[in-house]
Amino acid sequence: KAFDSKLTSVHIEFNACQGIDNRNNDLWAYIARLYYQDDITREQFGEAGRIITNTNCDQANLHQLNKNSLTPGYDHDTDEWTRVAGRDSMHLTDPYGHRAFTRSLVPSTGDPDNTHYGIIYRACQSCVATHMKIFYRRKKPVPDELNLQYQVLYSGSKHTNNVWNVDFSIHSTYEDALNN
Repeated sequence: KAFDSKLTSVHIEFNACQGIDNRNNDLWAYIARLYYQDDITREQFGEAGRIITNTNCDQANLHQLNKNSLTPGYDHDTDEWTRVAGRDSMHLTDPYGHRAFTRSLVPSTGDPDNTHYGIIYRACQSCVATHMKIFYRRKKPVPDELNLQYQVLYSGSKHTNNVWNVDFSIHSTYEDALNN
């Protein structure tokens, strides 16, 4: 006869992994310790390191970039765009103050039927693929109480004066942003 069973409780106990240089609970440091103790081969250590560093392990990625004299960031056309702020791996310098940032968003001149208050090009390394490169077109003037720089970097449209398709629109190309 067959019978059905049901799992009602699971208890899992984890132990801290002791890595090299007191880097505990760090998988790469633990594997490095195993390698230096001759518990794994050089090839195993290399393969494990490649697996770990190819799965969003930020510290290992930064270490490898630094080892190769590379820095994270975004290479933009400086004739067209001015870098004003960054976050995560693109936070290389302190951003401009939010009031100076806001004052730079001046009304467009030209077609009165197509007025905007600045277009911001945002490159986001950690965003989903469809939002990695966007053009934020400001439709209304930025009120003093709105820290637009913070909104663009961290919050999205979580402010009463920063509502999508009311105060701003998002576009996938600069031409689309210009033409609304």
